[in-house]
Amino acid sequence: MKKIIAFVLLLAAATCLFAAKEKEVPRVNKTMPFSKGLNLSNWLEDLGGGNSRSVMFNRQDFEDIKSLGADITRLYIWFEEFSSGEPDFIIPDWLWKRIDDAVAWCTELKMYIIIDFHNNCGADSQTRPDVENMLEKIWTQVASRYKDSSEYVLYEIMNEPHMKSGNIAADVSKWNKIQGRILKLIRTIDTKHTV
Repeated sequence: MKKIIAFVLLLAAATCLFAAKEKEVPRVNKTMPFSKGLNLSNWLEDLGGGNSRSVMFNRQDFEDIKSLGADITRLYIWFEEFSSGEPDFIIPDWLWKRIDDAVAWCTELKMYIIIDFHNNCGADSQTRPDVENMLEKIWTQVASRYKDSSEYVLYEIMNEPHMKSGNIAADVSKWNKIQGRILKLIRTIDTKHTV
């Protein structure tokens, strides 16, 4: 009986050790230097109103946001809609001007800004099958442009991808691989900014 109990305890200990090794994931325990933020939606999104090219926000708006206690803004940008499309997805000058202004104002105000690759994330939306190619083209441009900017610039690879294959586990796995490859691509250009 003692041998059986010893064997069961040994088996339990070995199982715990194996499980612990399986679950080891490298973590970056970094406290982010911001706590209150605001989403800047509708400005650089294609909502059919035609306002995206207009100057909806200016420096005073960013000063007002800062005065409310915000220390970060998230700038929604529909790169897919505003770029030149396939095959190169070139970001137009008017859009660069809007992003450059927002980055400059946030930097001057010592307020963080997330450059967010936004998309139609409604319930009926679906991420395009060739999303990785598009993300490669867009993030190569963005990372190249902002790699030397202040630490106040952060990147969000893509807001709410919707693979919708019918298999959630497969969709999550697919997105994790795509996101990992895009992160590696960004890191070949920009090793400084938080993604």
